[in-house]
Amino acid sequence: MSGPSMVSVTARGAAMSIVLLALVGHAPSARAQGRPEVWAAPERAALRPNPVVATSDAVGRGHSLFHQSCESCHGVKGRGDGSMASSLPIKPSDLSSERVQSQTDGALYWKLYAGRGMMLSTQGTMTDEQRWAVVDYIRTLAAKHP
Repeated sequence: MSGPSMVSVTARGAAMSIVLLALVGHAPSARAQGRPEVWAAPERAALRPNPVVATSDAVGRGHSLFHQSCESCHGVKGRGDGSMASSLPIKPSDLSSERVQSQTDGALYWKLYAGRGMMLSTQGTMTDEQRWAVVDYIRTLAAKHP
């Protein structure tokens, strides 16, 4: 099939494609609607076991690191209500919530390592042992709901 009718079908198809692309391109993302996008760790990272036993010393080290690096956004009790939280475009996660606490240690470790958006990576600021200690401390926040 060639000639004027083929040109008409092709032009109509191209016009519809442009309209669909324009509509999809303008659809608000979850982030634009004020909802955080799901942040999932890669499966391999999520399955990584925590080599740091959650002793009182490890949890204490994790608490100290949390205070230095995380508390200003996540808050003293990890609820996402730190002094900087209200100035952020997306509210920090409540680390005591079931949504966070149900994640594996490996997933939490990876998120500390990788960072995302306003949550900076700890790749150059913490050692592996320190990140695992912070994960151990985050686990203690689960029981701190009133």
